[in-house]
Amino acid sequence: WAEGYVRRFRFVRGLHGAIQAAQEHAPDRPVRVLYAGCGPYATLAVPLMAVLPPSAARFTLLDLHPESVDSARAVIGALGLEAFVEAIEVGDAGAYRIDPQAPPDVIVLEIMQRSLEKEPQVSVTRHLLAQAPDALLVPDLVQVDLVLMDFRPGDATRGRVHVGTAFALDATAVAAWGGGPRDHLPGATLRLPSRITPGQQPMLSTSIRTFGDEVIRPFESGLTGPRPLVTEGALAWGDEVRFSYRLGPHPDLYAEVVPPPASFARTLRRWGRALRRA
Repeated sequence: WAEGYVRRFRFVRGLHGAIQAAQEHAPDRPVRVLYAGCGPYATLAVPLMAVLPPSAARFTLLDLHPESVDSARAVIGALGLEAFVEAIEVGDAGAYRIDPQAPPDVIVLEIMQRSLEKEPQVSVTRHLLAQAPDALLVPDLVQVDLVLMDFRPGDATRGRVHVGTAFALDATAVAAWGGGPRDHLPGATLRLPSRITPGQQPMLSTSIRTFGDEVIRPFESGLTGPRPLVTEGALAWGDEVRFSYRLGPHPDLYAEVVPPPASFARTLRRWGRALRRA
């Protein structure tokens, strides 16, 4: 628990806020919570089970690994929290089928790394939200921004420039993407400044809003640490960068340099010839 305490604290508080919000729409029954990727200790659920009444929420815990499910079951049994559990299941969250007669009110999942690389947070969110579109998400926003950072010794905020949001994962984005199989999802197209401060580097920076006002900001967690921007094609200041999210077995945010229009390239060549003649 101590490892990544800010991350855990914000996720638990966010989940608590989502359960409270869902209670407004389900005042006569416990809120149904689907916790995908619960891990061996169900660390986002167990603290709330210890403080909420069983009438507030019931959890379905899901994990791919049988050992994690056995461990979570043992933890809950040892603490006497069985009244909070609807089911504990072994299964792939990316293929899980939700009971349409009892859809979750809240879906919580933390299957990610920084800038949404490698782990299936995006695909699992799409899969589950397609079956329960009215469910509240925790986290309800994962945002990856393109920023310029200066890592030279001194003020950590010196020279930090926000270029724009490259990719965002939330319920609105999932609805816009639509269902069905896809190999990539669209992101933003952003232009780097043509002039920069010496020492600045283009980086991907992540922030996570778990729910409401609970936000994990850049540098507060391993999930929100910066990552160097890597592009397909040589990158120069002033270039446009087109982002897309590639799905599949190795999901990641992909960036490619947008070639300038042919007319613009011809203009640059004319300017170059004129300057050489001068």
